[in-house]
Amino acid sequence: MGKFQRRSRGRSRSPRRPQQALRKRVLIVVEGSKGKSEQVYLQRWANDFGSPNFRVTVQAGCGEPSRVLDKCRDILDGEQNQGKDSYEHAVLVIDRDDHRKLDDVIAQCSGKKHGSTSLHVVVSNPQFEIWLLWHEIEYTAPVESKRLMKLVRKRELVNSKDCKVLSTRFPLEKYKDAVGRAQRSDSRATDSKYGKNPSSAMPWLIELLGG
Repeated sequence: MGKFQRRSRGRSRSPRRPQQALRKRVLIVVEGSKGKSEQVYLQRWANDFGSPNFRVTVQAGCGEPSRVLDKCRDILDGEQNQGKDSYEHAVLVIDRDDHRKLDDVIAQCSGKKHGSTSLHVVVSNPQFEIWLLWHEIEYTAPVESKRLMKLVRKRELVNSKDCKVLSTRFPLEKYKDAVGRAQRSDSRATDSKYGKNPSSAMPWLIELLGG
């Protein structure tokens, strides 16, 4: 009997593994074309630094804000028709530029839902490249698009031949520096609200995704 008891005390019992929580799905639709800086940056960031609680899909919208919203809605409707799990959030990533329909698109998304999916708009003013530049330097003066492109090219943040292609050596790990610089430039830029030139609501998106 004593021998049996000694053996019993020596046995290890494997702990019961908790059931894995379902990952929430997030759809991001960018203004830029497929394979360009916005799509590549966001997908790489989500894969490397985003919360494991989210499964992020980044799609190219290819056009001005209303076309990006149309693309977003088409994707959401297509997923629903195929019986797939709905997205928790859908985020449009758009440049301020001089888009006449931007305010209308924001009005259609701010606080709204498409089915069960919450709609959001993230605007960079004047464009997404200001967010890229903030990974390297502080910059708070108003800037035109041509000047901004020269700055990101000079620092090799984008491809030397195509300013819309993210550099393979882009310092993605410096995103927290970019968050601080964006907030110091204009903290009013947030979900479905854009700020002055320069500004970006990217810090809000980074926080949403767990960064």
